[in-house]
Amino acid sequence: MHTVYLVLFMLLLVGASNVLVRIVRLPLPLLQIAFGAALAIAPRVNIHISLDPEIFLFLFIPPLLFSGGWRIPKREFFRDKGVILMLAFGLVFFTTAGAGVFVHWLIPAISLPAAFALAAVLSPTDTVAVAAVSGKAAIPPRLGYILAGESLLNDASGLVAFKFALAAALTGAFSLGRATADFVYISASGLAAGVLLTLAADAGRHYFIRWRGPSPVAHMIITLLLPFTAYAAANAIGGSGILAAAGGGIALSLSPFARDSSLEMRIQNNTIWGLLEMIFNGSIFILLGLQLPEILGHMRSNAAEAGVSSPWWLAARVLAITAAIFALRFLWVWLSLRLTLLRAALRVRRTHRHENTPASQPHNAPGAPPHPAHPAHSEHSAHERRARRLMSARLIAATTLAGVRGAVTLAAILSVPLLLPDATPFPARNLLVFLASGVIVLSLLAGTFGLPLVLRHLKMPADTRATLEEKDARRLISAAALKSLVNDAKVSKALTRPPWAVAMADGEITPELKQDLRERVAKIYRQRMDILSADKTVRTPAQCAYNAEFALRLMAMRASRAELYRLYESRKINNQTLDTLLNEVDMSEAALLGANVGRW
Repeated sequence: MHTVYLVLFMLLLVGASNVLVRIVRLPLPLLQIAFGAALAIAPRVNIHISLDPEIFLFLFIPPLLFSGGWRIPKREFFRDKGVILMLAFGLVFFTTAGAGVFVHWLIPAISLPAAFALAAVLSPTDTVAVAAVSGKAAIPPRLGYILAGESLLNDASGLVAFKFALAAALTGAFSLGRATADFVYISASGLAAGVLLTLAADAGRHYFIRWRGPSPVAHMIITLLLPFTAYAAANAIGGSGILAAAGGGIALSLSPFARDSSLEMRIQNNTIWGLLEMIFNGSIFILLGLQLPEILGHMRSNAAEAGVSSPWWLAARVLAITAAIFALRFLWVWLSLRLTLLRAALRVRRTHRHENTPASQPHNAPGAPPHPAHPAHSEHSAHERRARRLMSARLIAATTLAGVRGAVTLAAILSVPLLLPDATPFPARNLLVFLASGVIVLSLLAGTFGLPLVLRHLKMPADTRATLEEKDARRLISAAALKSLVNDAKVSKALTRPPWAVAMADGEITPELKQDLRERVAKIYRQRMDILSADKTVRTPAQCAYNAEFALRLMAMRASRAELYRLYESRKINNQTLDTLLNEVDMSEAALLGANVGRW
């Protein structure tokens, strides 16, 4: 019963923190960590949770990564895939190498392989933490997409690097060729397992619906089990379960059978996954807070193990490691941006050289000097260049500060074994756990408080594409709905299709009434007072008209939904716009189907 009470109390804390964060000026992750720490040190509570890293990773990480992969904008993800892969893989290995050497130099008591293992678990950003931090800062949309994509993929590369560094620490042997081959296999097999399993499950759902009709509850349960199944299947074949869960979420949103999901299932998906995300996110940070008092309790022994005279000097080491990790991230992002700008400049120069061949140059008058640049224009250009440089520096700083660490780092460092193969204690294990926990907390503090300062007063160009895209989509789906109302065959079919078929007193719907219904569908509901009238001669025609209007509204909504899917499949809108507008149409249809006024 103790475990049951603890789980229920954690759920209460998650809900309370989401309410309290609207009152207290603290970021939600830090508030939840504080709740967990307070729960751990509360008198007479005596709560101690021995966090099993394997169980923790299996229960919390797959559904969050699956949901992140499902919701991430696919068009933007594939557009910026080069930048995302450079951050998710290149930056992880760069940080592992640089920070590993720095940690070993800073604290010689930590062997070089163990330092590389620590740097490997500190190198990936955390999906949950990035989402929590970015929600508090006005991050430009494109940067937000890149950070989400990075945190979705870099857990796999970080954990693979950690695996090989830990193996080197345990055995003293390391092979770069073997590590590279294993990394390719682990990544490819994990991604393939998640994608294939998800597509197979969705295809099975599709054919079952065609055979026996929709079963929203059963299909929702299958969807909830998919991330765990993908994670377990990938681990069973030696692949990355983390990549399997993320790849499964991406595959589900791109599945060709997505259109046949029922209204109930789409609404349940949005509601239940939103609830699960809130619970899992909050639980992760509360569990982190529960571990902190025990970790801090070993601070003096950790200081002695690190060879420093005071716990404050050990805290300074944590600060130095955090600063080094952020410095390496800043350097990588800056170099990547310089390389990107250099490639773009070379492309422009080649294009300019082609356009300025002698055949394409206009001839000046003989002896005429070249036109000098206007001073005002030159001054304006210099001002623009300075503004662009300032904006680039701030965006690089924002990308650096958004590299926060979280649950995956904690779970991985706790998985370091207690003993070496010769049964001797693993050297400096508690020190490694302390350093990793300190970096997690400091990175969260840096991100939640530093990002708003860096992005304050930053005037970004208005991102009008998403707004215009959504506006155009609204116009097109409204046009599709109106077009369906103009089609006499569709209107007649809708008005005579059971169970919404209606008949007037004389057994016929007149053309005048049909036209009147077409106009009123786009305006307001019919006055309901007549439906509630006790006079049958007033009530019966009102009920007939309401039922006919209901059929037309339903037909128009379904035409709008079909147009939304067409726009998405032709890549005129991204999946975020699709989800936003599809949710509006679904809510409207659910409200229409739920209303029982006047329907027989």
